[in-house]
Amino acid sequence: MSLVDLAPTILNVVGLQAGGVMHGSSLPRGQANSSRKIFSEGFAKHDAPKRLRRDQTAVFTGTLKFILSTNGHRELYDLATDPRETRNLFSRNSAAAVEMEKVVLQWIKEAPAGWRQGAKPDAATLERLRSLGYVQ
Repeated sequence: MSLVDLAPTILNVVGLQAGGVMHGSSLPRGQANSSRKIFSEGFAKHDAPKRLRRDQTAVFTGTLKFILSTNGHRELYDLATDPRETRNLFSRNSAAAVEMEKVVLQWIKEAPAGWRQGAKPDAATLERLRSLGYVQ
């Protein structure tokens, strides 16, 4: 499940259909689609403590979460049995870890140019972000 699934699920529960450009999908009876991949990224601030200066890309599929950091660290968690992510299951011998790492690397490779951190928004985008309170 991802937050993008929340609105379509609520609309489905009340008997309405999600339309237009809404992302996500309704989750029947709260069951996540185990074949769907959801990606997440976290970018480090340049003034962060040295141990935190790394970007991270994660992929969720089924109950598994794989995280690849720019410092080379890899993590794999089964969120069904370890929702607080306290037991890193990553092993280079794990078929799940190897496959999920390939998925993350392919996703990063296929990202449009300028999409990753450091891309500068145009003037119209900056103005829109200011009007929404995201940029001062």
